[in-house]
Amino acid sequence: GRKESRSMNFCKPADLISVRDGYKKGDRVAGHILGYYYQWGEYVEKDEKRASSIFVDLAGKGHWGSRGVCHEYGYDPYEKSIEKAVECYRKGVEEGDEVS
Repeated sequence: GRKESRSMNFCKPADLISVRDGYKKGDRVAGHILGYYYQWGEYVEKDEKRASSIFVDLAGKGHWGSRGVCHEYGYDPYEKSIEKAVECYRKGVEEGDEVS
């Protein structure tokens, strides 16, 4: 598994509950963080299928950071494209998205 520290490894395990609850209530940033946790196995068992479903759900709701992840990793139905991922992240930054 991955051992090196990732950039979003700032959360205490107790925060996992608030991140899950936030996603359920429609908080897109909380959902993005939860997807990240599943993608990399942070605080939860690694589950790329669950991660991709979260990112695809958020991307479909207009979250640029999550759409960028979908393009970066090629999560269906998004084409794997670093160029498209960067463009999505750029749009997210322009709109003030905390995770882009």
